[in-house]
Amino acid sequence: MYVCICNAVTDREIKKAVKQGVNTFDQVRDQLGVASCCGQCESHAREVINEARTAKPVFAGIPLIPVSMPHMA
Repeated sequence: MYVCICNAVTDREIKKAVKQGVNTFDQVRDQLGVASCCGQCESHAREVINEARTAKPVFAGIPLIPVSMPHMA
């Protein structure tokens, strides 16, 4: 979903930036341009940043361990 209409910045882009180490609103604004025009999106952008910072990692499951099978004749 678009967070910043002026600069076409989406919530996914903000979350990706946070995941890559961009942690403050000022850093997100500098990198993506969010809230650098009219500023109407600043509060929503801050919410998305906070959500991304507190999001727990998603695990795909238990890692598979190779098991050797006896040869069948």
